[in-house]
Amino acid sequence: MKNSDVINKILKYHPQFPDNYAGCDGYKFGDPNAECNGIATALVPTVDVICRTGELGCNLLVVHEPIFYSTEDYPDWRAGGKNSVYEEKKALLDKYGITVWRDHDHMHAHNPDSIFTGVIKYLGWENYYIPSEKSSIKVPMGYLFELPETTVKELGQYLEDMMRENVDLRLSAYKHHMEMQDSELRCIRLQLRPHFFLNAMTTISSLSMQGQNDSIKRYVEVLSKNIRYMFKSGMHTVPLSEEMQNVQYYYEMQELRYPGSVFYYGEYNKEDENWPIPQMLIHTVVENIYKHAVSVDNLITILVQVNKTEYKGQDIYLAQYLQHGS
Repeated sequence: MKNSDVINKILKYHPQFPDNYAGCDGYKFGDPNAECNGIATALVPTVDVICRTGELGCNLLVVHEPIFYSTEDYPDWRAGGKNSVYEEKKALLDKYGITVWRDHDHMHAHNPDSIFTGVIKYLGWENYYIPSEKSSIKVPMGYLFELPETTVKELGQYLEDMMRENVDLRLSAYKHHMEMQDSELRCIRLQLRPHFFLNAMTTISSLSMQGQNDSIKRYVEVLSKNIRYMFKSGMHTVPLSEEMQNVQYYYEMQELRYPGSVFYYGEYNKEDENWPIPQMLIHTVVENIYKHAVSVDNLITILVQVNKTEYKGQDIYLAQYLQHGS
């Protein structure tokens, strides 16, 4: 299905406009004939909305307000002078291949105005609404309701309770979403590292057969620290210092398995210790080096350096890995 096919279905829901309609609704960016991979909707197409749309793999964005507030709502016209927001949004839309369709006048053409029907329904006021054609009272750009007799205080309390309930529901849904994400992340971590746990059990068994009880004790200590870090609840980023400390624990585990086979050195500046990085980022690289390059017959050096550098006028951190075998 093409983007235009989706929009045509939306237009069938709306009141019919004349063929010579020349308002603000329409395609504002992108290719209407592109295959639709996913649909996102938003009131305002902010930079965050555009990024989120692209990250979700959607290439059709239906919005109510214009893409660029500082320009006319036409894709080939812009105000004079440099406009960094315009350039940023345009670059993001190009990057993700997003088609934008504005649905403004059509939304407001419903009776009652479909922008407000959700609020009316949420408040439970559908049965109190009086269409303009049935009322002698005219309310320009507004809506008339005949509510049961109540006081202003009671009405205010009702609205406050409804708002509080809405916030509580949103918070509950967000909390549930985060808990689901955390559970999924734990499962993924477990699935990605079967060899980690298998090797750990094999090493403990080998050390036990050799009667190295002190080595087993130390191995279990660093193994437990590694596992606790790996399954740390809700952590998607961690301070650089924590990640580097975890890699050090992993090295100590492997040193008991491959004694004298690896020289490991991790280096970063003290002032950068709180820099947030994806959890297990450096650990995964070092673990793969052990998996594919380390053996009792091969001496190697692993050097991990994390340094601040500048890229396109912004400070970034660069992690460098050096693996040198004998």
